[in-house]
Amino acid sequence: QVAEAHTKPRTIKTHLAFSMLPKNMLDTCKVVYVSRNPMDNVLSAMHHYKLVKSHDFVGTQDDFVDFYVEDIR
Repeated sequence: QVAEAHTKPRTIKTHLAFSMLPKNMLDTCKVVYVSRNPMDNVLSAMHHYKLVKSHDFVGTQDDFVDFYVEDIR
């Protein structure tokens, strides 16, 4: 509904996994899929977790990689 309210052409940015998007999306619109290097993603997440005190993360880069990989499983 929100997308339909915007004038065409529309640009929609999302962090949703591709599998969570409408099944017919590739048949009905143009898609640009951007992916990050996983190592860059982990390092960026680690800095975020250290800066945001509510995450309460204290540890080394190795500790964070273990935490991050375990969370994915």
